[in-house]
Amino acid sequence: MTKKVIKTYGIVPHNGATDGGYASLANQQYAQKHGIMNIVFNKIVGSLRNVCSSKNLETRLKKWRGTIEAIISNIKRGFHLHRCNWKGEEHFAQPL
Repeated sequence: MTKKVIKTYGIVPHNGATDGGYASLANQQYAQKHGIMNIVFNKIVGSLRNVCSSKNLETRLKKWRGTIEAIISNIKRGFHLHRCNWKGEEHFAQPL
């Protein structure tokens, strides 16, 4: 996703907050190599630590990510949206 953001917008984000499923030293090093300053994983595994300029910012990034998850959940429940198992452009363009 980092590559897509940089390619699409032409900027490197200062902050990154991701799901615990992406918590790995390799992902952390990749983000640092590309210039992301503050990297926060929702769940920490092993000896991995979040990289953040302050504890306050780390807390804010975790709350921001949690808020986004809640918004997505409310939209899915409110509009009865479920997981789409279709793959590829031709399936995406199918009429309902």
